[in-house]
Amino acid sequence: MSMLKNIRLGRWTLALMALAVWGVVVSGSGSSTNFELDQESTPAVAQDAWSPSYRMIGTLPGSPGGDIGISAQYRMHFDDQTPTSFLPDDLIPPVITGGPTVTYISSTIALVEWTTDEPSNGFVNFGLTPAFGTTASHAGYATLHQVLITTGLAPATFYFYQAQSTDPYANGPTSSGLLDFTTTATPDTAAPVVTPTVTILGTTSAQVDFAIDEMSQTTLNHGPTASMGFVETDPIWRITRTRTFTGLAPGADYFYALDATDPSGNALIGTATPISLPADVTITTTTLPNGRVKEAYLQTIAASNGFGTLTFTVSGGTLPDGLALASDGTLSGTPTASGLYTFTIQADDSGTPVSTATQAFQLFIDKAKKKKDEGCSTGEGTTGWMMFAGLLALLALALRRMPLRRAH
Repeated sequence: MSMLKNIRLGRWTLALMALAVWGVVVSGSGSSTNFELDQESTPAVAQDAWSPSYRMIGTLPGSPGGDIGISAQYRMHFDDQTPTSFLPDDLIPPVITGGPTVTYISSTIALVEWTTDEPSNGFVNFGLTPAFGTTASHAGYATLHQVLITTGLAPATFYFYQAQSTDPYANGPTSSGLLDFTTTATPDTAAPVVTPTVTILGTTSAQVDFAIDEMSQTTLNHGPTASMGFVETDPIWRITRTRTFTGLAPGADYFYALDATDPSGNALIGTATPISLPADVTITTTTLPNGRVKEAYLQTIAASNGFGTLTFTVSGGTLPDGLALASDGTLSGTPTASGLYTFTIQADDSGTPVSTATQAFQLFIDKAKKKKDEGCSTGEGTTGWMMFAGLLALLALALRRMPLRRAH
């Protein structure tokens, strides 16, 4: 057992010696025994692990003879671990893909913004001449760079500036062109103005779009009551913010308030504002009158609440033969067969998510009416005159048979 342990320790020692010869950077000083690997999702943060999603920090591995090779060609064999390949090292500087621009300016404060194609740091060099002389920066690595200059500026003064970014693998810096800005004569003392636009999406969801009249950091408060209770802080300087609320209570109010602070420290404290949500769809028609074969049938299935347009469908059972349901809830047609029919009608609104209601119905279709005998039937007026004529004939016959009295 000790011999196997010694063999494994020997393999570790040989691997470390080989990597040291190949020029792989180690954690801390050159005498460290832990190799530092960098994960793609967290640049410049080292983890001691072996995975295809990690890359080497420093030069590419080389062969024992000193030739530099592509790192994907090399595998590490440490004890009983599965060999793992590594991605090539990053040798390309970041590219500025947008800006830089000054997105906020006051008498002694300026906010400079630009974007890069990969996470990188951000520096702004500025001064009274193209030689600059003063530098401001933001912390960490990002693709959206916002550098707030709060010192070194004077009111109503012209300044040159330049943005620079370097990625975590020391590629760069990438510099912008020479640009300029002029500070205002007076400080900004007005709080931001926030204009919200509420869009109801359904009975349980809504979206609020906030338009802000100047760059601001915001805090969104929201909740089911006016006291709210949920807080979402956004450290990015923005002039818009959007929040979609889901899983809300149908037919209830939901509250929100947006606090905004500009780079000069002017703050707006938002007021709790309700969002009134529609109630879920309800089918209000619960029964249907009977129909009859060969007689036209027309009834409307009514529903209330929901959001937007309601659409009606048959979700179960079978309609009477000859009847059809329109999408607006109209049940119409001419039945062709009698019997008792059972079916379910569903109403869906146009919200996101959809609100749905169903209602079961029973509809009895009676047999067709029997036709009357039309053989010798006459109108009431004709029958009356015929009876009167018959009486007159009988009276005349009786008079003829009466004996005549002799005259004296």
